[in-house]
Amino acid sequence: MGGLADDLAGYGLDSFELRETRVVRRRMNWKLVSDTFWEAYHIKFLHRSNIAPLFVRNLALFEPFGLCHRLAGVRNSIEKLRGVEPERWDVLPHATILMNLFPNTILVMQSDHAEAYRIFPSPDRAGECVTEIAVLGPGATSAAKYDRRWDAEGSPGWGRVMDLLLGVVEQDFEVGESIQRNFEAGILDEIVYGRFEPALEHFHRSIRTALGK
Repeated sequence: MGGLADDLAGYGLDSFELRETRVVRRRMNWKLVSDTFWEAYHIKFLHRSNIAPLFVRNLALFEPFGLCHRLAGVRNSIEKLRGVEPERWDVLPHATILMNLFPNTILVMQSDHAEAYRIFPSPDRAGECVTEIAVLGPGATSAAKYDRRWDAEGSPGWGRVMDLLLGVVEQDFEVGESIQRNFEAGILDEIVYGRFEPALEHFHRSIRTALGK
């Protein structure tokens, strides 16, 4: 995984437990689902009614790991680390850390849980896909590292977590479906990525590399 496995080990994911799973089917290419995670500047506009107030505007940190990559979205609470010695910093409560586990899995580390998205193209149509979304909660051995808001059994708390995250990603998917319709209309000959989209560029570059193109 290009070194990303070493980073993953620090989260204690081996002790996490599956809490909730949902399946979402949308009329968009599987790569468009992944694309929704790889830039931060849409948050203040598309998600202004839910998560936008939590995040620093237009700020994210990208790092490639071979075909994989990581993108960290920065929360406003990062200001609490001012004046704190770097050796005492704990970034996870102040960031959402998104990792692309190439090619079709996205792992999102939140302050008190993890989210896993596995995206599968439709076998019948390039413009459709199925996304399996899972919420993972820390087990007893790693719970102390996380700000756990829900009970140990995960009921009904983890269902609420799933409802909240679906409320966010469904906004992305609605836009993704409109992009898919534009693609299929044949209006656009090419897509140009901007300077603030290195994660998007890396994702699609990785696909071309894997395909030998």
